[in-house]
Amino acid sequence: MELDSRIKQAQRKGAFSYIVVGVSTTALLLSFFVWLFFVKGFTLIVLPEEVANDYNTQSVSGNTWRRDNSLYVFGSNATLRISAPTFEPVTLVITDESPPNIEITLPPSPAQIVADMSAGVLKNKTSHLENEASWYIDNQLVHVGNTIEHQLPHGDYTLRVEHPFYLPWEQNLSLSRAENLVIAPELVPVSGELTVSSSVKSAIISIDQQKVPNATKAQPFKQRVKGGQYTLQVSADGYQLINDVIDVTWQRPLQSRHYLLVPLQGSVTVNATPNGGTLLIDQLEKTQGIHPVDANESINIVYSKPGFYDYADTISVAPGENRNVDINLKPANGLLAIKTKPIAQVFIDNKSVGLSPISLPLSAITHSIRIEKPGYRTITQSVNIKPEQLNNLDITLPTEFDARRTEGKPLFIQQLGINMQMFIGDQFTMGSAPNQPGRRRNEHPIKVNLARPFWVSRHEISEKQFAVFSKQTQNSNKPMTNVTWIDAAKYANWLSEKEGLPSFYQFRGNQLMTVNKDARGYRLPTEAEWEWLAKKASRAAETTYVWGNADRIPTKAGNFADKRMQGTQPIYLADYEDQHKGLADVGSYKADRLGLFDMAGNVSEWVHDKYTNTLPDLAVSHTDYLGSNTGDLHVTKGGNYKTGRLRDLRAAYREPAGNGSPTIGFRIARYE
Repeated sequence: MELDSRIKQAQRKGAFSYIVVGVSTTALLLSFFVWLFFVKGFTLIVLPEEVANDYNTQSVSGNTWRRDNSLYVFGSNATLRISAPTFEPVTLVITDESPPNIEITLPPSPAQIVADMSAGVLKNKTSHLENEASWYIDNQLVHVGNTIEHQLPHGDYTLRVEHPFYLPWEQNLSLSRAENLVIAPELVPVSGELTVSSSVKSAIISIDQQKVPNATKAQPFKQRVKGGQYTLQVSADGYQLINDVIDVTWQRPLQSRHYLLVPLQGSVTVNATPNGGTLLIDQLEKTQGIHPVDANESINIVYSKPGFYDYADTISVAPGENRNVDINLKPANGLLAIKTKPIAQVFIDNKSVGLSPISLPLSAITHSIRIEKPGYRTITQSVNIKPEQLNNLDITLPTEFDARRTEGKPLFIQQLGINMQMFIGDQFTMGSAPNQPGRRRNEHPIKVNLARPFWVSRHEISEKQFAVFSKQTQNSNKPMTNVTWIDAAKYANWLSEKEGLPSFYQFRGNQLMTVNKDARGYRLPTEAEWEWLAKKASRAAETTYVWGNADRIPTKAGNFADKRMQGTQPIYLADYEDQHKGLADVGSYKADRLGLFDMAGNVSEWVHDKYTNTLPDLAVSHTDYLGSNTGDLHVTKGGNYKTGRLRDLRAAYREPAGNGSPTIGFRIARYE
């Protein structure tokens, strides 16, 4: 029994051993698998080398274990703080993606400098500049103030301190990692000088409320001072007090002031009538109202306005006094006498005052004078009227035509292509002699004296030239026909208007009222002028025809009813050929001895004269004869392209007409 008991006891011990071994083996295997699958190992490489084996780690989160440079992390993530003396700590975050070798560089801890220069400032001065020390490290401004706390990486530096009232201070620094350097700069005060003077030699000068002795005897006054801020006061009897503040700094140690003392002030109030004048107070222009002035001094006041007598006075005011000055200017007038040639309308300052000559009183200012007369150049000029004097103005108006010609401007007729030629007439007899072959009864012998030089167009007016006036569409160089005498006269007036010449014809609608015999405007040639050109001008004796006295028409003498008209009209010139059947362009034939074209033919021409059977006095000579004042028809002169009789080509031939016709044109004339 005992043996059995021992055997059972041994069996129980063996079983227990097996159990212990089994549990241990299981725990060991379990730990191995945990280590294998749940623990990660890393190698830490900490720089710089001097701390590679001398650093500390502190777990911030997660489970870690470090042995030397090996780090084991239980789980997936961990945060570690790594530090070393004189270096800044670094926080390391470890994740599943972190590499097995982790390199960490610890930055060196900065040095810190602490400096205070408050003890060195001038304690006996109060200034806005006392706390304005400027701190420079390697010439870079890093702080403004009397104290500084500043961090720097270890290394060599130059520290410079600038304070306005002290000489600059400088020190070289060699800083170690994490060094705390306390500096107490000892600044040397600036040695400066104040130089003070004033415009009043007797002025009293005070510095910081201390009167400067003998400053009134010797100016400029000079005093050596330390850097700082100083208050100055300059005073003198009768002058305004001056207060000033001066800073003596290392940048400006020498300060100089010259003070212009202003006299004590009063005031003047100026009210002037009329308004708009110029007010001068001591030669300075001012506006009306109140103005400060120096007291106890002579003050010159002048007020002036054109057209009035000036005001001038000298006054003085006591300190604090206001003096009223009331000014009322008296008008100043002169007399202006205006004469013009010819008589014209006078405007003064754009107001009509009547016809010249004229005299009238005007205020003594500059006035604008304008002289106008139709057909004459308007004259405008300024006249400065002198007071209490007779001011004379004599003006000769040039005609607008002459003014343009003087200015070298082209005449309007030249732009149209109209060429004029001037003639100086003489005495001759219009009409025809009783024994002249082909003479008609209406060719009355009238004695005429052409005294005024006159101009005549060398050609008949063309359709193109007339169309500019009539706004019609003709654009040819053929003579303008089918125009009435009224049409031709209005065309002449239109040319006069374009060139600034007085109109020769005075119309009311289509009714001729009168003519201006003195006008130099364009018109139709008078019958006397036309006939003088056709038979007398540049001739030793009067001729029958434009070309002379020969009854045989010269070649190219003009456009008449030549043999081409056979079968068209019963009467024609069978022995003449002019190369045209109908109208020809103006100037198609050679000019006559005067340089005029188509006087003998192409178209008959309107002249100025009315056609009448009432004769003037045949016993006397008529100067610049314009014909009769009565009559419903007007005279036409010269042959035309339908003229087939030689007698109708005579210079004395004249024919009445009332309406326009295909055979009637015109040329223009005017007096010089």
